[in-house]
Amino acid sequence: MVRNVAVLGAGTMGAQIAAHAANAGLLVLLLDVTLEQARAGLKGLEKSSPAALFVPEKIRQIDIGTIDKDLGRLRQADWTIEAIVENLDIKKQLLEKVDKARRPGSLITTNTSGLSITALAAGRTEDFRHHWFGTHFFNPPRYMKLLEVIPTADTDPAVLAGFEKFAEIVLGKGVVLAKDTPNFIGNHIALYGVYFDTDKAVIKPESRPTLEEIGKLLTGQPQLSVLIVGHTDSQGAYDYNMDLSRRRAEAIAAELTRSYRVASSRLRTAGVGMLAPVGSNASDAGRALNR
Repeated sequence: MVRNVAVLGAGTMGAQIAAHAANAGLLVLLLDVTLEQARAGLKGLEKSSPAALFVPEKIRQIDIGTIDKDLGRLRQADWTIEAIVENLDIKKQLLEKVDKARRPGSLITTNTSGLSITALAAGRTEDFRHHWFGTHFFNPPRYMKLLEVIPTADTDPAVLAGFEKFAEIVLGKGVVLAKDTPNFIGNHIALYGVYFDTDKAVIKPESRPTLEEIGKLLTGQPQLSVLIVGHTDSQGAYDYNMDLSRRRAEAIAAELTRSYRVASSRLRTAGVGMLAPVGSNASDAGRALNR
């Protein structure tokens, strides 16, 4: 059972992950190199848009400290997540210290979006490696339902299964298991040519050539699973756009299953509304790409 979480790194993602854990009712320890950097992470949460916290009072569940002075407090953490700079050597140096400070049996994960999960754990103890895997949150974590979980060959399957359940029930995430390859699943390519009318989630006939290409790819590579992400432009209410983008992604998945017999188990869907634009929403041309 995860009740206490430690987040290493109070930058944009680290602070947002800390906020999402606090939203879920967990007690959070947020550490950075200096106390000033940790305080800046909290300050950023107070003025973030869209709001990172359900209610402002949730920030009281986040305590702060420094990596040098407070790493020993990791013994109270059920889950420690590393979210510092994307540099293999720097991360490995920190994880060596974490290995000595953490409580055996506690979860230890990284939010890296592109470094090898296996390489990061090289040289770590057996218990560390059994409880180690990637947990790649998308920004902003409160609103982006997808969570990529990236195990290694050493990750204990029971530990992984327990975390997946926790992530889905407590954190409210849609978990996608990814292989330990550069950029995992989420940082792949954008495909243009699937069309919808304004405010509709019905695929237009002129989308057929693009859908055929996707269908051929999935039929030719039966081991491949994909995430289908729906987008909208910035016009209209936030909740409406999130729902519309979700329905559009689901419509594409349904069409691939119906017309190309792609198993639904290979297709995960998510709607991100205007939060991850393909083009700039400041222009008509950019908004057209996001619709």
